[in-house]
Amino acid sequence: MHQRSPAVRAGILEAAARVILREGAEHFTISRVAREAGLSVGGLRYHFASKHDLLVGLVDHAVAGFDAALAAAGDAPGSRTRAYIDATLSDTGSRELAAALVATVAVDSRLLAVLRAHFARWQAMLDDDGIDDTTAVLVRLAMDGWWLAAFVDLAPPRGRAATELRTRLNALVTEATGD
Repeated sequence: MHQRSPAVRAGILEAAARVILREGAEHFTISRVAREAGLSVGGLRYHFASKHDLLVGLVDHAVAGFDAALAAAGDAPGSRTRAYIDATLSDTGSRELAAALVATVAVDSRLLAVLRAHFARWQAMLDDDGIDDTTAVLVRLAMDGWWLAAFVDLAPPRGRAATELRTRLNALVTEATGD
């Protein structure tokens, strides 16, 4: 009998992201994820009753890093917008988030509403970050495009260019705070 624990659940979700990253959303199946996680299909279904439940869990798991980063950012003007930049460019989670987003759209389009709700909530947090709304939207859209470009390898910025772009985006936020 499997134990329902956060660690096992997280392992399944990480395996699901790896399957999507390696094989593509068209090959995303419960049996492949179970095999990747080292579980039987029944063991996986103990944690996620359906493919839909697994995808919802993957989205929730993937966005948890963004939620935590924004929650920990504090209330200083621009702090959440800077946290959004940092969370997007972090090596931990950005590919997983992209995989979750691609999977939800490609595998189960009903989950687009879940994603829309997360993005609307994040944008509302950035709009309430003590900077002008235009800068908050500009930074979010730039970061969303950046991780998508990195995920599908559409000539994403690297090296010096990435460093300079990150510096410029942070400077926009600083300018918007009046500091």
